[in-house]
Formats: sequence, C-alpha cells, structure tokens
Amino acid sequence: MNKFVKTLYGAGSVLLASMATPLMAASSDFAGLFLGIYSSAIGVELEGDHNDNQSNVTTGAIGKFALIGGAEAGYSFPLGDKLLIDIGISVMPGGAKITSDNALSSDVSFEISDHVTYYIQPKIAISDTSAIYLKLGQSDADTTVSGDVNKPDDISGNLFAIGTQTIFPNGKVYLKTEAGFTDYDQIKVTGKGSTGGVSTGTTVTADPTIAFGTVSLGIRF
Repeated sequence: MNKFVKTLYGAGSVLLASMATPLMAASSDFAGLFLGIYSSAIGVELEGDHNDNQSNVTTGAIGKFALIGGAEAGYSFPLGDKLLIDIGISVMPGGAKITSDNALSSDVSFEISDHVTYYIQPKIAISDTSAIYLKLGQSDADTTVSGDVNKPDDISGNLFAIGTQTIFPNGKVYLKTEAGFTDYDQIKVTGKGSTGGVSTGTTVTADPTIAFGTVSLGIRF
C-alpha cells in the first residue's frame, strides 16, 4: 500500500503541475489506435515462508533480474485540449524463474511467466510531441513450480506505473519510457511427500512483486 500511495502522489503532483502550465498542445496529436513493442528490465522478488509439518516456520526472500520483451495495443481517447485516456492491453510472453534451496523453500523453483495486463492510462500532453501519463492495470500471469510440491493456481495483481511518450516528427512513430511495479497475489504450494522431497503437510508461500523499467517503440494510426 505504501508503494501505491507514493506512486500516485508523485505522479499526481507531476500531472497537476503540467495542467497548470499554459501550452498549445492538442490532444489530437496523441489520439487514436496505437501498436507497439517493448523491452523491459524486470526485478522479481519473492518474500515467503516455509512451514513444515511440525509448524516450524522459516521466513526468507529471494530475487531475480531478467530482460523480457513484449507487445501492446490500445486506443487513446481525447477528453480535452491536453487530457487523454488510453485503454489498452500488453502481453509479455517471457518470464523469470527463481530457485531456492534454503530458508524460503526446500529446493523449490518458482516461475512467473506470460503476463497479460489490461490497463487504463490517463495522459497529459505537455507539448505537441510530448506527454506524461499514469498507468493503472490488472495483470494476470501463469505460475509453475518444480520440486516436490503441487502446482499453484495462476495469479493476478495490480500494476502501477508512470511514464512519458514522445512522438517523432512524422507524427506516427512514438517512443515511451515507463517505470512501475506489479504487486501479485500470494503463491501457495504444498509438499507431496516424495522420498527426499518436501514432506506432506509442508507449505511454501511467496508474495511476488515485480518492479520494471520499460522502453517502447510504436506507431499510432
């Protein structure tokens, strides 16, 4: 919750300041259908507990860094001279895998992949070619685990980001930069009790958070 409040506070301050600045930008310069591809540098953190069948709880955290590509599509609706609302979907087919054999789990690997995000994106044009935005979205992802545990359910979470958009002189191609995070639901797995594995009654839980920085290149129609 603290990360959400800080993100909204910072982004809101920038958006309000830009609205108070006199300018001649027209939202029509950014309106319409858009398609893009992007590359993201992501950091995945799992904070979790290992609870054995004797009620002994061990807490730990593990992390992973990865570079992943994806694509997005959406439509930008003008609401005034400077204000627009983007509605879109982004797909990130890759994923990050984290393996731990210590405090967090007994030799259990978690993988979070194939992220799909549906988002709404209020945007303010600060010139004829530049805009800033706040992104709020719902993300879904596939989860897999390896080790002597049962497969968990797939997860969903809330995405929060801020970014900038610049349109090139031809008026069609754009560049976006973005930073944000996704706070996913908890992953919970239970041991199968195989020989030498995670015993029956043991549970491993993890709370995934993904922080990311993204650069996008796209075209508007």
